[in-house]
Amino acid sequence: MVGENQETAMTEIALAMAMGFFSLMILAIVSVGIPKETNKAASTTAVIAKFTTLQSKNNSPIGKKVTKKDIFIVYDGKAFLNKNLETINPENIKPDKRIILGLEPDFSVQRALLVQSKLRGMNVVLVALNDQWRTALDRKKKANANVR
Repeated sequence: MVGENQETAMTEIALAMAMGFFSLMILAIVSVGIPKETNKAASTTAVIAKFTTLQSKNNSPIGKKVTKKDIFIVYDGKAFLNKNLETINPENIKPDKRIILGLEPDFSVQRALLVQSKLRGMNVVLVALNDQWRTALDRKKKANANVR
């Protein structure tokens, strides 16, 4: 009878150790799966960097400088605008021209690609609008709102 109690105690100790190791394993798996917090400004900058490198054709170099042949278009969320902020139809653009498409910096990548898909078959470079363009766009929207 004495030996029987000793075996039961050893079984209890082995079970407790197994449960402890299992708990540590679960804790390790959960801690590896939790992403670290990222800086909000850094993630916005990363999105802008992606916009400047997206292109619809693989044969055009990314680092190519802007030339007079390039066409600058702004997308305000509703329509395509030329450099004078006048509404244009993107279907009237010659496909042999490179299009520099200016978007708001807070556009998501998915939304930017959706806008770019409307210019399918054209050489499109997505860029984020700077503060001057955003100010001009806001003035244009306010002027249009006052006219109506």
